[in-house]
Amino acid sequence: MKPRILLISDNLPETNSLQRTLSDHNVYVQCDNIDGSDIRHIIANQHINLILLDDSCFSMLGYLNSVARETGVILILHRHDDELIKTSMNYNVKGFLLKPLYPGLMSTIHHALQGANDNH
Repeated sequence: MKPRILLISDNLPETNSLQRTLSDHNVYVQCDNIDGSDIRHIIANQHINLILLDDSCFSMLGYLNSVARETGVILILHRHDDELIKTSMNYNVKGFLLKPLYPGLMSTIHHALQGANDNH
């Protein structure tokens, strides 16, 4: 399954390098200033199959889990945070990436998508 990603962050300029990296790997990325009401529409119309959620928007995780239950989430963390990771296990989180270098970016994405395929 080819990744089609919705990137959610409060600091869009900070995500430019991530967007460029994904673009270099020919991955579709949508990164807009969106609110909760737009998410269902974007996921359906753009065939989004994975969400990258910056930890600055962690409060949206519960909402994402309710409206996009079948869409996996990868959390982007500024630093390793055991409490945040533990809390996220109650949701559809498929992996974690650390800023600013995003080690293992593509393998984390493909692993998350493979897990989604295994669940169907």
